[in-house]
Amino acid sequence: MVFGENNDYMRCKNTAHKNEYWRALSKCLNKGDGKNIGGGCAHLVMRGEYINKPDLGHCEAFKFEPSKEMAKLLLEEMVKERGIKKCVK
Repeated sequence: MVFGENNDYMRCKNTAHKNEYWRALSKCLNKGDGKNIGGGCAHLVMRGEYINKPDLGHCEAFKFEPSKEMAKLLLEEMVKERGIKKCVK
């Protein structure tokens, strides 16, 4: 499901962003920039230099948005698997 960070869709997106960060960092280092800047190339990249928006199109294959009915069934399964008890007051 596409809730939170612990799913294939979000892992794919996070990996794509991290990949773009490292690509941008290597571009900066290869150009020799960031030598006289506190934080160096990492600082420049985090401020938006050298970095491009990553292509996340391939991550759509992992996107799963269930209907309300299916989400309810999945939740019930998870509750059963984990042995979660309902609070009764």
